[in-house]
Amino acid sequence: MTKETKQTSEKNEKENSEIEKLRTIFTEEEIRSTVKAFVLALLRGKISINFPTRNALMEEAKKRNEKMDYGEATDKEIHGKVEFRNNIEIISGSESSTESELNQAMNYVFNKILTFRSALRIEGTFLEFDIEKKLDDLELRLSATNNVIEEFVKWYTESEKGFHGNLPPE
Repeated sequence: MTKETKQTSEKNEKENSEIEKLRTIFTEEEIRSTVKAFVLALLRGKISINFPTRNALMEEAKKRNEKMDYGEATDKEIHGKVEFRNNIEIISGSESSTESELNQAMNYVFNKILTFRSALRIEGTFLEFDIEKKLDDLELRLSATNNVIEEFVKWYTESEKGFHGNLPPE
């Protein structure tokens, strides 16, 4: 493969990768922000998660015409909780990880949030997306509004002085 062919191939791979990234309705930033808000709410006790019990797992398997005994269901229940906890530890930084592992953990937890929400397994609420950015934007708009009000009050006060100053004495 020539150098030009290799560069063209790498460029095409990068473009295809970027196109695939655009096929989601959530940006990476929104996913990270949602996961962050979720983990903070979980740590603060604002939400709780009802993980599937072994009995629920056995019922689900039965509905899919699959055989799952009590031991398998218990293992699956424990494994699900441990895997979730491990990913939360990676995200929170209490477990060291590579950037790739962190991204995988973020995606894992985001998918669990979607799954748990749709299955009504999350109780409580957490602020989704970047609330800090929204608060900063609101603060800027309020500051602008306050400036307008201050200017109006200043103008009105000066106008009143000028108006009363032009009144004939009583």
